[in-house]
Amino acid sequence: MVLPSYYSGQAAGNRMMAYAKEYAKLGKKVYLVLGAGDNFDVPTIEGVDVKSVVDSSRNSLYKKVAEVVTELYTDDSAIHLYGTPVLLRYLSPMKRNIFLEYTEVPSYGRKQGLKSKLTEWYKMRLTRKALGLFVISKALYNYYTEEGFKNIGLVNMFVDESRFAPQINDAILRKKIITYCGTISMEKDGVDVLLKAFSEVLKKHPDYQLRIVGRGETERIYEQTVKISKDLGLEDKVLFTGLVPYTEMPKMLMESEILALARPDNEQAKYGFPTKLGEYLCTGNPVVVTRVGELPNYIEDRKSCIFAEAGNAGDFAEKLCWAIEHPEDAKQIGRQGREVALHAFSSEVQTKAALKMIENPPPPQSKKE
Repeated sequence: MVLPSYYSGQAAGNRMMAYAKEYAKLGKKVYLVLGAGDNFDVPTIEGVDVKSVVDSSRNSLYKKVAEVVTELYTDDSAIHLYGTPVLLRYLSPMKRNIFLEYTEVPSYGRKQGLKSKLTEWYKMRLTRKALGLFVISKALYNYYTEEGFKNIGLVNMFVDESRFAPQINDAILRKKIITYCGTISMEKDGVDVLLKAFSEVLKKHPDYQLRIVGRGETERIYEQTVKISKDLGLEDKVLFTGLVPYTEMPKMLMESEILALARPDNEQAKYGFPTKLGEYLCTGNPVVVTRVGELPNYIEDRKSCIFAEAGNAGDFAEKLCWAIEHPEDAKQIGRQGREVALHAFSSEVQTKAALKMIENPPPPQSKKE
C-alpha cells in the first residue's frame, strides 16, 4: 500500500491505516509506504510493516517512494496506491499490478484553463496504466465509466470503528466545544461558512468554543481563514490546533459536544464523499452537516444527523443552536448516527470488497485517450 503524501491525522492517512489494518487481519502481508515533506507520526499496526520516506521536494519524494516500493515488490505483489497517478511514472515495470484509488474528481482545486486541461489529460493518461481503480462514490464511478474505464471498484467511505470503541466513548467527558477536522478550506469544506455560523451561535450561547483541527489546504488559505476569524471577533473563541496525531484524534472528536461540516454544494461535494464523516458518526456525538452529494443516501435528518442548507451560514447556525438547546434529542441522533457508521461504513466490509477485486484481476484497461 502506498500513500505518497501523508500527514498524521488527516483523512487520507486514516483511510489507508484502516485499509492496512484490515488487509493484515485478512492474513495478507502488508507494507505501508508513506511519504511526506516533514516529520510525521505513524501509529503501530499489528501485521503492518510501515516504511516512512521523508523529503522536502515533491519530485524527489516520489522517486524515493517508488524506489522503496520497487525494493519490496515481488511477482505476486499488488500495489494499492492512493490518489497520486504521477507516481506511475516511476513504477512502470509494475504497472499491471497497480490499483489506484480516487476520492475526489480530478478537476478539484484547479483553475480552468489550458494548463489545467493539459494536467488533467496527463494524469488521466497515467491513470490508464493502472490495472484497476477504486472510487469512493457512485458519482465518481459514473465519471470514470464515461471516460472509458472498465475495471472500477466502488469502495465507500469507511472508518476503523475500533478507534471509537463504546467503552472509550462513554468514559470521555463532553465539553462545550464544536469541532471541525480536516483540510482547512473554503471551497471544499466551507470553513468560512462555519466561522460565520459560529459567530451567530455565540450570540445565544457565549460559553461555547469552536475548534478547527488540521492544516490549511495552502498557507494562503490558512491565513485567510485566521483573518476571517479575527474579523468576526472570534480570536478568543476559535482554536486552530494544527495537525493532530492519529492516536489523539478520537479523543479530541469524542470530547466535543457537536461535530460540524459545512461543505458547499459544488463539484467536490458531488463527486467526493467526506471520509471524516465516518469518524464523526463513530463518536456517537451529534453531527451537523450540509445536505450535499450522496450524503442523504446514507444519513437522515433529525434521525442520524442534523442537516443544514449548504452555503447558508444562518441556517447552519440555527441547526447548531438546535443541537445545543435540545441535548437529549441530539444525543439520540448521535447514537443513531453511530449505528449507521457501524453498518454502512464498516472498514471490514469495504476492505473485503477491495481485496476481492485485487485477487481477481480484470483484463487490461481501455486504451481510450
